[in-house]
Amino acid sequence: MVCHNEDMQFIRKTTLGAVASLLVSTLLLFGLGFGLVRVFGTPAALKGALKQSGLYRTAVPDVLDQAQKESAKQDGTDKEQLPLDDPGVQSVIQSAASPDFLQSQTEGVLDDVYAWLQGESPRLSFTVDMAEVKIRLGNGVEQYAKQRLASLPTCAGGASSDTDPFSATCVPAGTDINQIAAEAKNHVLEGDFLKDPELSADKIQTGKNGQTLGQQLKNAPTVYRDVTMAAWGLGALCVLLGVGVFFLSRTRRAGIKKLAIIGIVDGALIALLGWGVAAGLDQAAHNLSFESQIQKTALKVGQILAGDLRFWYMASGLALVVLGVGALVALHFTKPKLPATSEGSPEEPSAAATTAAPAPTTPTPRPRPARKLVQ
Repeated sequence: MVCHNEDMQFIRKTTLGAVASLLVSTLLLFGLGFGLVRVFGTPAALKGALKQSGLYRTAVPDVLDQAQKESAKQDGTDKEQLPLDDPGVQSVIQSAASPDFLQSQTEGVLDDVYAWLQGESPRLSFTVDMAEVKIRLGNGVEQYAKQRLASLPTCAGGASSDTDPFSATCVPAGTDINQIAAEAKNHVLEGDFLKDPELSADKIQTGKNGQTLGQQLKNAPTVYRDVTMAAWGLGALCVLLGVGVFFLSRTRRAGIKKLAIIGIVDGALIALLGWGVAAGLDQAAHNLSFESQIQKTALKVGQILAGDLRFWYMASGLALVVLGVGALVALHFTKPKLPATSEGSPEEPSAAATTAAPAPTTPTPRPRPARKLVQ
């Protein structure tokens, strides 16, 4: 019987050690996976990062700056193209593609992409309609051309329809300013700029085979679903392992103590990792140097997302630490009281009282005197 109890205790302890070790690693993986799902599982964090980075305010100026650099590398100039180095033209372009418009279009694309990833849409389908931007740009160019030509002095000579509204230094007498401005507007509306103002997922082709963006990323919804289910599956497994640790422990107090220590250790690791992610990206940002403002803005978006990850990692990690410490404190203050040790107390009888008393002896009966017979 004794050997049987020893075998059972050995099995219990061995199983408890294995379950506790598995809980440590599983809880750590769940904490990391939960942070990723919380930040990237919905478009909310990405929308916030794009807005906080100032992308919508700097996108158009950054694109114009990059376009000017590429134009400077080309030989000659195209009169049909807008002079992007003209401050007035730059102002017109920025007004046509306002930050509010860019934000609404970008967030609409993100909503459509996540609807596809989450299975709400059978195929990747989004549309960016720039037709309104092109119309506003044409009207703005026409208005700017009128104002600029009207402010120039009159040149000697007859009227001319070849006057460039963006580079002319004077206007020939009799020139129809309205006609020249209208021609500048037509160059925008009928030119190559935003020739196809509607951009959709089906029109974006990548790869050598000319596959659409949805075809190239056809496995993305499956990966998204598997990662999400794995994160929540780890959470459920943590609960089961925690119950196992509790019931396999020698006592309930011992089980709670083990779970508290595991929570403190894993919580500290998760919080430390969250701090390290953001600190590492900040250090990389200081060491890297980008010439393009677009790349700098993209790096800022990454830093904001890393900050969101740091928040959730540190919040969940500290929550585990607080719960673990709270459990240990509760165990300390609810420790069962030991029996009293004072001399002569009912709980612990004195040595004199515990000394075995001799068994009572039955007294020997005295012999009765013999009665005399009456004669």
